[in-house]
Amino acid sequence: MKRWLIIDGSINPILFAVMIVLPMVILSSTAMAAPTLSDTLRGKIAGEIASPIERESVLKNAAAAVRAGVHEEVIAPVIEKSLENGVGGVGIGEMLQVLAAASEKNLPLGPIAGKIMEGLAKNVGERSIIRALERVQERLELSVGLAEGLGVTGEKREELIIETAGAIAAGMDREALRHVYDAMAMGTSAGSLEPIQIMEMVKAASGYGADSRKVSKYAAALIENERHEEGDIIQLLRDLSGRAYEGISDNDPDDILERHIDNLSASDEEGADNATGEEQSDGGQSKGGSGSGEDDGEGSGGDPD
Repeated sequence: MKRWLIIDGSINPILFAVMIVLPMVILSSTAMAAPTLSDTLRGKIAGEIASPIERESVLKNAAAAVRAGVHEEVIAPVIEKSLENGVGGVGIGEMLQVLAAASEKNLPLGPIAGKIMEGLAKNVGERSIIRALERVQERLELSVGLAEGLGVTGEKREELIIETAGAIAAGMDREALRHVYDAMAMGTSAGSLEPIQIMEMVKAASGYGADSRKVSKYAAALIENERHEEGDIIQLLRDLSGRAYEGISDNDPDDILERHIDNLSASDEEGADNATGEEQSDGGQSKGGSGSGEDDGEGSGGDPD
C-alpha cells in the first residue's frame, strides 16, 4: 500500500483522501446523525437509579430504542412512570426492548406504549406487563400481514393495523378475520366504505359479544352490497348496543347480525329486480335499446351473484 500511497517521496493526495480521510468523514457523519438521548432524560435516569448496573442498563436500552426509531416523547413517560412505580432497571430495559423491536418491525407503537402506561397506572407487576406486551405485539404482527395485503400505506395503514389488532383483542376469531380481509381484497363494491370502517365495525361487533362467523358473514354481505353506506354500520352498532330493534329478545347480538344480513340480501335482490325491469323496459322501446351505459353498469353491478 505504501508503494501506491507514496510517490517520489510524497503522499499521493487522491489515494490519501480515498483511503484515509473519506472513511473517517463517513464514520464521523454517522455518529453525528445517530439519534441520542437528551441530557434531560439522561440526568433523570442518572439521578433516580442508584445501582450503576441498572442505570447503565436503562441508558443502554433507551439509547437503542431511540436508534431504532422510537421517539423520546414515547420513551420518557415510560421511564418516568416506571421510576415512580419503583420498577427496577431490568424491567424498564425489557419494556424499552419491546418498543425497539416493534419499531424495527415497523409496527405501530401507540398500542404498545399505551399498554405499558395502562399497566403502570394500575400498578401491575413488570412481568405481567411484559407478558401483555408480547400479546399486543403478536396481534399487531398478524394485523400487519393482513393489512399490507390490501396495499394501504401511511396513516391509513397504521390505523387499519391498530383496528385489526383491536378486533382480535375484542374476541374476533383470527380465521374469521382472514375471511373479512379476503372479502375486502376481492370486493368490487362501488360503495363508499373504507377498509378502516369495516374493521371498526368488526371490532365493535366483537366487543358486543357477537359470534366471529356472524361478524365475518355480515362484513362480506356489506362489502358485496353496492348500496351499502356508513349508515348501515351505524344502525347495526346502535342495535347491538341495545338501543333499538324491537321483537328480538334480550337483544341477542347474533340475532341482530342475522337480521341485518337479511336486510342487505333483500336490498341486493330489490336492486337486481329493479335493474332487470329497467333493462326489459329499455329493450321494448327500440331494437337497439335506449338505456344509457351508466344504467347498464348499475344493473349488472346490483346482483352480487
